[in-house]
Parts: sequence; C-alpha cells; structure tokens
Amino acid sequence: MSKSHNIQASRRGEFAVMVPQGRLGIMEAEALGKALEPLAAQEAPRIALDLRYVDFIGSRALAVLMQAHGEIAKRKGLLLLGNLRPEVARIFEISRLGSLLHIVGDLESVLKRSEEREARQGAGRKAD
Repeated sequence: MSKSHNIQASRRGEFAVMVPQGRLGIMEAEALGKALEPLAAQEAPRIALDLRYVDFIGSRALAVLMQAHGEIAKRKGLLLLGNLRPEVARIFEISRLGSLLHIVGDLESVLKRSEEREARQGAGRKAD
C-alpha cells in the first residue's frame, strides 16, 4: 500500500482507533472503506478516526464516512472523528456533515477516559 493509503490501526479502551494519513481522495476512500467495513459490522462498534494527519478529504471519503456512520448507528455503536485540521474541519462545515457526525476536538481525552473505564471494569471483574 502506498503512503497515501497508510492507515494505522490500534485499540484504545473500548475504541478501535484508525489514523489515516495524507489526502483522502478517491483511492484512499476505498482503502478507508475496506478498513472500516469489518469494524462497523461488529455488535455495538466503537470506532475513533484520528484525522490529525489528513490534509484533504474528498466527497468519496465523506460518503464512506456517512455510510459507516449509518451502519454503526444501526448496530448501536459510535463513530468519532477527532483532531481535525482547520482545512478538513472547513470541509465538514461547508458540506454540513459536521452536524450529522460525532466530531470531537480532543480525541485523546475521550480515548484516555475509555481506557480508564475499561481498566476499572477489568479490575471489578477480577475482584469477583
């Protein structure tokens, strides 16, 4: 996969975290869709997209995000977008999709709280 298709994935608490890089044009949107698809198909998926390294997002990638958002919502899950650069935030504002998607400014805080919550739950299970 080329650098523009590079999507790092990890787990943070209850969230699957994806960190795409560069431009999210047509080709990259396909790669993003393929990466999101199995995660979105899970029961009550919780997915966080860290967009700090994305400097452009095209209409195809926006459509992929909306489709994933719909699938995830049907399964009572959550798709969070965070750490948007100003130029990417502007695209969401112009397209009016920012009001439909869950966008947070400080994704790191959300992920830390999730990890802490999961650690407390794990400690509670061990005590049983």
